[in-house]
Amino acid sequence: MLNYLKELIINDCEATFENLELLLKYTPNLKIFSIFIISDMNMFDGIRWQKLIESLLKHLIIFKFYFQDEKFEKPMEKLNKSQRFQNDFYHKQHQWYTNLEIYTRTSTIYTIPYERKNYELTFNTNKHGYLWMKNSNVFDNVKILTLTTKLIVNNAEYYFKNVESLILRCYSHENFYENDDKSDLNSTKIELLRTIVNLSNIKHLTIDNDIYLTSSLFLDLLKELPNVSSLKIDEDQLMKIFDNIELCEYLNENIKKLEIFSAQFFDKRIFLNKMTKF
Repeated sequence: MLNYLKELIINDCEATFENLELLLKYTPNLKIFSIFIISDMNMFDGIRWQKLIESLLKHLIIFKFYFQDEKFEKPMEKLNKSQRFQNDFYHKQHQWYTNLEIYTRTSTIYTIPYERKNYELTFNTNKHGYLWMKNSNVFDNVKILTLTTKLIVNNAEYYFKNVESLILRCYSHENFYENDDKSDLNSTKIELLRTIVNLSNIKHLTIDNDIYLTSSLFLDLLKELPNVSSLKIDEDQLMKIFDNIELCEYLNENIKKLEIFSAQFFDKRIFLNKMTKF
């Protein structure tokens, strides 16, 4: 059966490169191959992939991948390995292009357009690749965007057209222990959001509990997101808004689904009493 297979998708694979080679020996007629792997630096070797494709997948037309590695290699070593995907075999012969992102703790290389639905835009990211233009289609497949507030800046180099769920955080997972990564949300950043994300497409909003947000700023944020009908917020944040009548009315009229995550020690009686305002 594998001999006649035309398309193969491998998600969250933990196999070694050697095991993949054994599998792909039985799929010589593949035309579309998609693979998404985390924590295997061997997958970053473009020359090794080239040799595999030339010998085993001679009919391959579309090659999509997402490789993430958590090893602590030097940035230049990661960059040198990723550049092996930049030769004529990938660019001229097949028109396969990649982006490399080097974070504090991990690195990721992926074909473009980016294929996964989730994307986290983090601070302290070194970006290398064929296409990082604001008007490109690199991130058109992203539906769930996690955005660190420090990256809401003027003249941002990225734009997300089709995001449906927006998660706002003060810290990224990559930079959680770096104090200078914190940046609160303010009126200027709320206005700049529209230069990064197509706000009219967003239906769900999550606000991290570390973000300092007054009730007036919260209302301003919601007004920039006219189609948000689902909200996830912690109790501390929610308690701040109950004294703002306009905000309460706005939430009551527009939010159809409310998800609350709570602190372990929280006075539920006070909270439930406040909730009667909705």
